[in-house]
This record gives sequence, C-alpha cells and structure tokens, in this order.
Amino acid sequence: MKDEIRTCISQIDSLLSQGKYDEISAIFTDEFMRDIDCDELAYLSIYVFAYREERNAGIFETSFGYGNNTVELVEIFRRLKFYLWRLEFDNEMSNDGLADLLPEFIASYGITVHFLKMAVMTSSVNKELVMKRLSQIL
Repeated sequence: MKDEIRTCISQIDSLLSQGKYDEISAIFTDEFMRDIDCDELAYLSIYVFAYREERNAGIFETSFGYGNNTVELVEIFRRLKFYLWRLEFDNEMSNDGLADLLPEFIASYGITVHFLKMAVMTSSVNKELVMKRLSQIL
C-alpha cells in the first residue's frame, strides 16, 4: 500500500510540475477520496476541492500554484491551519501579532477566498467564529 501511495504522490508531483491541474483533479474521484489513507493525499484533496471551485469561478491562478510539489503544498496548508487555530482558540489574538501575520501569509501566497474557505471548513471547530475573526483582520 505504501508503494502505491508513493507512486500516486510522484505522479501528482509530476503533474504539478507540468501545470496539469485538471489531470490531478481527475485522479481525485469520489471513490479515490473515500479510500484515502494518507495525510498527504487527504491534504491534496482539499486543494482539489478548492481548485474545482476556483476554476468554476474563472480563477486561473489557483491554489495548486502555491507550491511546486506535494511536500510544499502540505506545508502551506498546515501553516494556514495553525494560523486558523490560533485565530479560533486564542482569545487575545490582537496581542500576539496574528492580526498582521495571517494577512501577510495569505497575501504572500495569493491564497484565494475559495481555498481559505476550504481551510476553514476542514480545520475549524467554530467556523462562524473563525469567519468573523477573519473578516475583522482581512
């Protein structure tokens, strides 16, 4: 099973480097996503959902462009997720610089509203609170 996962991630990395995002999206069928048993592929499925929404909205510089490979994309998502957790669980967010750090992070990668929404939906417990706080600092 691990060899299959490595092969799949290598294939996705190759497609990423070629900018073949529609082909990556095609890999992530409903059946494929139900059977994901790997953190990297689970994180990539979030990128796929965001990508599909971005394309439907006519956005061509999509979330797949945030990194050059799976490792980079996963790292970016994890960093965003941790920022969102701080936003959600730290009641004194204005004192720790998060109000500056999070917008800088979002701007540095050009994170789309669609990707940010997917990150909130998959990472937050209190989604309404996170969205409210995001609207206050963005």
